[in-house]
Order: sequence, then structure tokens, then C-alpha cells
Amino acid sequence: MEIQSQDQENARTVKISISSPRFLTGLISKFIKQYPDTKIQPGIGVKSGILTSLKKGEIDLGIAGPPITDEEIESCVLINVDIVLVLPSNHKFAAKSEISLSKVANESFISLANHKEYSSFTTELCEKAGFTPKNIFEVDSNLLAEIINLDQGVALLPISICRKYYLNYIKIVDAILILSLQSAYLG
Repeated sequence: MEIQSQDQENARTVKISISSPRFLTGLISKFIKQYPDTKIQPGIGVKSGILTSLKKGEIDLGIAGPPITDEEIESCVLINVDIVLVLPSNHKFAAKSEISLSKVANESFISLANHKEYSSFTTELCEKAGFTPKNIFEVDSNLLAEIINLDQGVALLPISICRKYYLNYIKIVDAILILSLQSAYLG
């Protein structure tokens, strides 16, 4: 009976590995409310590790940034996240509602720590605008607001993080800046 009970428990457990849980605020809680008998066993990983774990059957679902291009793995867009320019409220561009990314080419940038994929994404955005960002701080999202408010630099962040931490932000007009997160599973 204990083995059967354990098998039933395992059948109701979904093993997930996420490359960046900070972008999924609210999604997990919606799932749990909709499927209260299912348990989620979350983990954090990099995209390459997530894909390997899926192939080995160690996880049921992976969530990472695109592109996921592997013939053995199916994927679909889970969420699109708007990226905006975050700056201190007393910054010279703070009164603007939108700006070209190239206008901040000489600014000091603050980046999110421990997220290589996202850092590569934002660096690529800056390079498309004609410059390489001068990253002076690499911090977690909790410290980010404090560093920005000390007028230490600007950042490219998902609008959801800006709203969560009440950060001052403006839209970037020269490109549509959207980060897509994909869910991946064995096909």
C-alpha cells in the first residue's frame, strides 16, 4: 500500500526546471490553484542543462528563453515579456515617455546577476543599437532597485520586475524589445 501510495504521489508530481523564475511571477500560483492535487517540484537550471534533463526524463517540463531548436524536444511560447529601460527618477531622461536605446550608449548599465542567457540577450539588444553596454554592477533583482535609485546606472529589465519593485522606466522606441520564454517537453 505504501508503494502504491508513493506511485500515486509521483504521478501527481510535475518536475519543472526554469532558467529564470523571476519572469514567471504568478504563473505557478495560477497552475496550483487550477490543479490543487498536483505538486510542483521546481528547479533552476541553464537552458542546455534543462534540455539534457528533459531528454533523460529527469524533468517533465523545462522553461527557458528561445530559441529552443532541438528535434527531440517540442516547445511553445509560454509568455512574452516587454523589456524597458529602467533609470533613476532624477535621471536626465526620466521625464521622457520613450527613448531610442542608442541615446543611453554612454550610460553605465546594471545587469541581473546569475542569468547568463538574459545578459546575452540584453547585450545583443545594445549591440543592435550600435554599442556595447558598459556594465558596472551585476546584482540580483532585490538589490537592483537600490542601486538604480542611487543613480548608479540604467538597466534593461522586464516590465513585470519594474512594476513589482516600483522602478522608474521608459519604453524603447527603436525596436520591439520582447523576451519570449518557452516551455519545452519531449515530443
